[in-house]
Amino acid sequence: MPELTIRQLIEIRDKQMKLREDISWRLGVIYIGVAIVTLFILAKIFYLQFWENEKWEAQAEVLQFRYEKTNPDRGDICAADGRILATSTAFYEIRMDLGSSSLADTTFTKNVAALSDSLAMLFKNKSKNEYLEGFQAARKNKSMYHLVKKNVNYAELKKLRKFPIFKLGQFKGGFIVIETKKRIRPFGMLASRTIGYVKNGVAVGIEGAFDNELKGNNNLTLMRKVGRNWVPVSEQNNYRSESGKDIITTIDINFQDFAHQTLKDQLVKHDADHGVVVLMEVKTGDIKAIVNLKKNKKGQYEEAYNYAIGERTEPGSTFKLPSLMVALEDGYVDLKDSVNTGNGLIRYHKFLIRDTKIGGYGKISVKQAFEYSSNVGISRIIFQAYKGRPDRFVKRLYSMNLNEPLGIEIAGERTPLIKFPNS
Repeated sequence: MPELTIRQLIEIRDKQMKLREDISWRLGVIYIGVAIVTLFILAKIFYLQFWENEKWEAQAEVLQFRYEKTNPDRGDICAADGRILATSTAFYEIRMDLGSSSLADTTFTKNVAALSDSLAMLFKNKSKNEYLEGFQAARKNKSMYHLVKKNVNYAELKKLRKFPIFKLGQFKGGFIVIETKKRIRPFGMLASRTIGYVKNGVAVGIEGAFDNELKGNNNLTLMRKVGRNWVPVSEQNNYRSESGKDIITTIDINFQDFAHQTLKDQLVKHDADHGVVVLMEVKTGDIKAIVNLKKNKKGQYEEAYNYAIGERTEPGSTFKLPSLMVALEDGYVDLKDSVNTGNGLIRYHKFLIRDTKIGGYGKISVKQAFEYSSNVGISRIIFQAYKGRPDRFVKRLYSMNLNEPLGIEIAGERTPLIKFPNS
């Protein structure tokens, strides 16, 4: 190995020193850079902690909590004597948050078998082992929205709140209760079409006509995000508002029941497609019963359409009253005048009109013609009074607004049609 001269040794030393200086400079730059970044991070943390703390806490709360509008208690629809025709009943969906860190493993392991046994005994829809296996699998998968039971009534809910684990509440016990309201009719089909419903934007019957009064004002319910679902936190956090008002109708449930069964018997007897009964108290104008029955595809009769409101048909003998009123007011007849009904048959062009009494009523007074509801008598009075000027008769009917709707609150009323001569 050759010996190095003093000059060479000096050069090597200088290179080493220069290299050390270069490394030290670079390390210094890196150190300063790291220090600056660290100081920036600390400053940002300090700024977020003390200056924007409320902003980000509020943002986190928005992501995990929100208020949703939920319907308040809907008002009842009642018969004239206060008996309920339609009411809302609460049902509950029970779920369990098995992914919650607040639900301790020791609590779950120690009590899940007892909880499964209690559920099996209460609902009798699953065995203890089926409930137990479901809970264990959900716990393993950290399910935050495990379905326990749907359509639970209030009495069952009270018992559930005392069950193992569930009695610890929503946070420590993962007990989630979702309330839903169902509209029920205690008297079943009776007046069901008149009572009506509000569903998917369709408003029918009294439910639809008085929806604003029945539904009240919306509640605001605090909801918490659990997985992909939103569940109510607790009733204490809700903003409660006014419940819906009750509607008292003029319906007499006893008359309604009798009218329903009587109409049904006649429809079955005559194999009719549909039929209607409207029972009005003459003194007050109150509707005491309204029945609409139609034969369905199974050959059974049900309330499927409100014919009393929506169907337009010939009024029959009820039209004799306005007809006779017009003739009396115009001075063409007097109640004491006589009219000859003959043998109870009369023809107008190709139409044969007959009285229900075989052989007719003969010569009777105008008053009797109305009392007997004589088709021949009333038609003869009107024909003789307005022969050659039927337009005057029709205009007089129009003056009574008989060609206009009554303006009933229940939707579906059709405009009456009284044809004008030559139209």
